[in-house]
Amino acid sequence: MKIQWGISTACMYPQPIEKTLQLYVESGISSTELFVNTCSEFSPAFLRKYKAILKRGETQVVSIHPFTSAIEGLLLFSEYKRRFSEGLEFYKKYFNFAAEIGAKFVVLHGCPKFPGVPEELYWERYGQLHRQAISQGIKLAQENVVRHMSGDLEMLRRMRENIPDVCFVLDIKQAVRCGYDPFEVLDVMGERIVHLHISDHSAEYDCLPPGKGEFNFGKLVNKLQVLNKHFTPVIELYRANYINFQDLINSYNFIRIIE
Repeated sequence: MKIQWGISTACMYPQPIEKTLQLYVESGISSTELFVNTCSEFSPAFLRKYKAILKRGETQVVSIHPFTSAIEGLLLFSEYKRRFSEGLEFYKKYFNFAAEIGAKFVVLHGCPKFPGVPEELYWERYGQLHRQAISQGIKLAQENVVRHMSGDLEMLRRMRENIPDVCFVLDIKQAVRCGYDPFEVLDVMGERIVHLHISDHSAEYDCLPPGKGEFNFGKLVNKLQVLNKHFTPVIELYRANYINFQDLINSYNFIRIIE
């Protein structure tokens, strides 16, 4: 199965995502993750704008990354039940937006490690959110994130054991920042990996454009092809990690010939 590589709109932050999406479509990028930055950016008006842009090319939106990731501990994982109920209603809007634009996944950062919550509460809240996402034709995918509960390898292992249908996002740079070899995280997530945030790294830098570091992408693809042939990988870098858009294109061209 041919891999459909992509680039997240997060790479171009703080450029408005409709401009970034237009640039990706014009450049022939196969797929993208929309990193929405405001409530208005997943409104019906913006949805119509995105669909009009997407019609001009063959780019597909595979995932949605909420800007509220930074406060998911407060919205979704506190012990204040009323706030969770309202948070769930709010995240239904993300799920609906994802379904309308044709995405498969909504990315979850989850609860910060400190103060954290009991893991049983974490499983229960993820389960409610995930079931709601599924009811709207979407899957909620837990990302490994430094300084979050999901940054702990053993927590991810227990999450997989306790939630049989859990979905994971493997983020290479976040694995490195947590002090892990990304392949350690991959082995724990296993066939439940559905989405990837791709970056390169070296002994000196933990986030580089693919092809500029030492990561073995061929090994990554070979392992993933055995585990789950339907994964969706997108390059996700911070704006300080590359010089210009041509750098992104060069990395995209580098990565998509690896099969």
